[in-house]
Amino acid sequence: MKSRKSWIIAITAIGTVTAGTAAFVTNFEALSGRVTDYLKAREYLHKLKPPYPRLLDENAIASWNIGTLELATYQIRGYLGQLK
Repeated sequence: MKSRKSWIIAITAIGTVTAGTAAFVTNFEALSGRVTDYLKAREYLHKLKPPYPRLLDENAIASWNIGTLELATYQIRGYLGQLK
C-alpha cells in the first residue's frame, strides 16, 4: 500500500513540475517577444533624425509659402509618429 501511495505522489509531482515548466516556457516566450519588440522600437527611435535639428527662426517661417508650411507640418508629424 505504501509503494502505491508513493507512486501516486511521484506521478502527481511530475505532472505539477511539467505543468509549471510549460507555463514558464509559454510566459518566457511571450516576454521574449515583448522585449524584442521594445528593442526594435527603441533602435528605430534612436535612428530617427528630427526634420529640423535646431529651432526655426520666426522670420524665416514668415517667408514660407503654403506648400512649404504643409511639407514642414507633414515632416514633423511623421517624426512624431502621427502618420500611419
